[in-house]
Amino acid sequence: MDRTWRANCKLLPEKILQTIFHWTTQSSVKLSKILLDVSDNTIVDSFNHCREVCRTINIQHFNNHKLGDGNGQRINSQPPEVVVQIDETLLCGKRRANYGRLLAADQTIPEEEIQEWEELNENGQLDGNRNHGRRIKRPWIFGLVECHKQPDGHYKSGEVRLIIVEKRNQEALLHIIRENVAKGSMILSDIWPPYMRIGQDDDGLIHEFVNHSERFVVENGVHTHKILKESGQS
Repeated sequence: MDRTWRANCKLLPEKILQTIFHWTTQSSVKLSKILLDVSDNTIVDSFNHCREVCRTINIQHFNNHKLGDGNGQRINSQPPEVVVQIDETLLCGKRRANYGRLLAADQTIPEEEIQEWEELNENGQLDGNRNHGRRIKRPWIFGLVECHKQPDGHYKSGEVRLIIVEKRNQEALLHIIRENVAKGSMILSDIWPPYMRIGQDDDGLIHEFVNHSERFVVENGVHTHKILKESGQS
């Protein structure tokens, strides 16, 4: 099967459309193969092709399109039609039945207990009934969500971008923000120190923020509810 899905493809057009439907509805390879009456290789190649097409389109979109509309100035104290909310979050995982590796954010556990969990049993295997392995760090996710004002004055979430970051320092986050947000757009955030340089250094951005230790919505309507919701669902 070639990248155009035509020249070397022996599937009928209707079969190709059915394959795309199964991929978009997240059908399993096993079920799709049976329903479409095709081989394992055919359905796997088709699904991989769908995935590659979407990945390529997304990359092109991210490279050619920035969040915000560039019209972030308040008019008569009213917030703009489009704002970009930002926030960072620690990607959390859950251990089922207290089984699996201990995560770095778990409560402090004595070193001798960690060593005990790593000991091999009499069969030379880790005891599956106990937590095992060195504690691992979870990745930090930096999120941006484009929000559009509705007739009732509330904002509705639009495009969301979630980016894995190695560091949450000012240099790293500012680079991501300036690469992904159009100049002239308004950015809403909390008072995390690295954000305090947004709108400076002639980056052309407008920055407003809310102090969550005092309140979650300030008098001028600034809040970060949308990105907090998106980050919590990641």
